[in-house]
Amino acid sequence: MTPPQWTDKISDNVICSYFGVFSMVYAILAAITLLGGILLFTMIKMPFTVLLKHSFTNIVVFGLAITQALFLYLICERALKPSMASRKQVQQAPEYMEMM
Repeated sequence: MTPPQWTDKISDNVICSYFGVFSMVYAILAAITLLGGILLFTMIKMPFTVLLKHSFTNIVVFGLAITQALFLYLICERALKPSMASRKQVQQAPEYMEMM
C-alpha cells in the first residue's frame, strides 16, 4: 500500500524532529521523576505507608515516561530512517548496470 500523495511534501526530518522533541520531553520527565523520588525518599522523613504510596506512584510515572520516550525515539530511528535509505537505493542504478 502506497502512502497518499499529500504526505510526499512532508519531509522525514520534520517528522523525526517532531517525535524527537516529545521523546526528549518524556526523557526529562522520567529524569525529574527519578531524581525527585530519590530526593524525596532520602531528605524527608515520612511514615512507611506514605513512602510506599509515593514510591509506587514514582515507579509508575517513571516507567510510563521511559516507555513513551523510547517508543517515540524508535518511531524516528527505526521507522523513518530506513524509508529514507530505501528511497536512495531505488534511485541508484543496479550494480550490474555500472559494469557495462
